[in-house]
Amino acid sequence: MRRCLALLLAAAVAPSAVAQRTDTVRAALPERARALVSAREAAERGHLTRLAVWGGVSAAGGAALALASSRRRTPARWAFGVQTAGWGLVNASIAAFGLSKSPADPATLAEATHRENGYHDILLFNEGLNVAYVATGVTMVVAGSRGVRGADAWRGHGWAVVAQGAMLLALDGVAIAGSSSRYDALNAISAEVRPGGAAVTVRF
Repeated sequence: MRRCLALLLAAAVAPSAVAQRTDTVRAALPERARALVSAREAAERGHLTRLAVWGGVSAAGGAALALASSRRRTPARWAFGVQTAGWGLVNASIAAFGLSKSPADPATLAEATHRENGYHDILLFNEGLNVAYVATGVTMVVAGSRGVRGADAWRGHGWAVVAQGAMLLALDGVAIAGSSSRYDALNAISAEVRPGGAAVTVRF
């Protein structure tokens, strides 16, 4: 009787133990995923570093141009310099803040995939803003050619916004391409470790 009870208890516990081991394997971060996490961190820092450089160059160059110009005699050049310097300060500050953060490494494959997806979504959102910046700058340039008051300044500000938006569009576009590649690779690893070997992931 005792032997039967022991066998029944073992049969009840065994599936739980197997499930626990399976969950552990699925939760662990494979070596290939660790490499992709490291690649994302390096890519993110590289992106922020390029943004910081662009911001610094814009701030210094814009300030120098504004100081060398006259708001009354050369309003377009002065406006371009002031607008460029302002954008440079903002971009450099954003980059410095991002570079100062040191988040903990993800412990699971799901967390690694979630972080890559979140980074990708932020870049996509920024890319939408960049398109809006360029459109706004073009609108200002067009307005400056329609005889509005302070037309030269409008054109100067507008061209500066177009230049900044276009550069950010390029920087974020490169980062998006790299993130998409890593995200696909992480999903491929996820499909391998899931029971059944396949899964469908819908990305929003």
